Amino acid sequence: MSKHFFYIFIFLLGLSSCNIDEFDQIDTETETFQPEVDYVNNLISRAIRSSSDEGIELACLTIQLPFSVIDENQLIHQIQSPDDFTDLVSDSSLAIIDFVYPLSVRDELGIFFHLNDLWELASTTAGCFPTETDTTGSYFQAFDISFENSCFELQFPLFLKDEVGNTIKVEDRNTYVELLSIQTYFFHFPHVGLKNDQDQVIYPGSAEELMNVLMDCNNMIWEYDSTFVLHNYFYLGCYEYVFPINVWVVGAEEFVQVQNAATLEHIFKQGKFAGFAFPIKLKDEEGNIVEVQSEQALNTLLNNCFYQGDLLLLLMGTTIFNPVPCYSLEFPIKCQDGQGTQKIFSDLDQMINVLESSDLIEYTLDYPVFVLDYPSNSRIRIDSIEDIFTLLNNCQFK
Repeated sequence: MSKHFFYIFIFLLGLSSCNIDEFDQIDTETETFQPEVDYVNNLISRAIRSSSDEGIELACLTIQLPFSVIDENQLIHQIQSPDDFTDLVSDSSLAIIDFVYPLSVRDELGIFFHLNDLWELASTTAGCFPTETDTTGSYFQAFDISFENSCFELQFPLFLKDEVGNTIKVEDRNTYVELLSIQTYFFHFPHVGLKNDQDQVIYPGSAEELMNVLMDCNNMIWEYDSTFVLHNYFYLGCYEYVFPINVWVVGAEEFVQVQNAATLEHIFKQGKFAGFAFPIKLKDEEGNIVEVQSEQALNTLLNNCFYQGDLLLLLMGTTIFNPVPCYSLEFPIKCQDGQGTQKIFSDLDQMINVLESSDLIEYTLDYPVFVLDYPSNSRIRIDSIEDIFTLLNNCQFK
């Protein structure tokens, strides 16, 4: 059966940054990561008190209280509160060089686990997905992509850029993890290879392409020819999520309870969605709550969504939702809104304005419509929603 992998996602603006050190000061030996007393843990300087004061934040982790740290004189200090930690690291007479392991931590999805040494801490924080991502340019903050947090793994050597634009070649993962523990780097496209579990290597050409590749990891597949999944994190098809919902994520042994659309968005952007943990609750357009008990039942609901709203379905293959589109639209395009009033669109900008009001899902096309296929630029006639499904099914998003 046909499978459709289409997603709508909104990218946040901005890239996080921090002060950087010189690359030639970095010791790339693997044993550097052992928590010996003559080694200073660079991550200590990045740890801050959490906004809720429930622990100490380090990248996407919250270190649970109480915990201990060790200073340069091998003295151990117990941290009972955020104030204890702040006071200790602010004390100029002390040099805190590392945590005492094991550490109990909680990740951004609320999953608790233990880190047994400095290497586990460094590699886990290196794998934290950037909190802010800008896919409009050529920069994307580097993080560790592996089969532990994705369906791809980075290939080495790879190339990074620092904040002043210098290019750095990284020969192996150990060096890469150590670099990320010291400062912020950015992927240098297209010199970043990602290998899947079939040993196929993909080289994204831009930040947008990298995000699309990572999104392909999401297990969001419905094996029905007429199924199309609209996913903007508040809605699934023509249904609205009723939070909290339970989902399976990559790397977790138990399902995760998702409290809001922002958390769901973060899971999808990382490519860590592995399926819903049924039952889940959805709200239809009339405000009725539907409890969905299985994936088959969800398929049935979603299959019925787009026999109204076929204009939105048609837009999925355009530049509005895909940086590498399947086709362009031939204007003008005529359609009916939810009240039966005829609307005429003369360009994509007009459609974007309606899309932002969330009304486009109610629009139905006046057939026929015509599209120009990429890359052949051939003119294709569309006479029904089934033609749109066929068009999208034949489309190759890259």
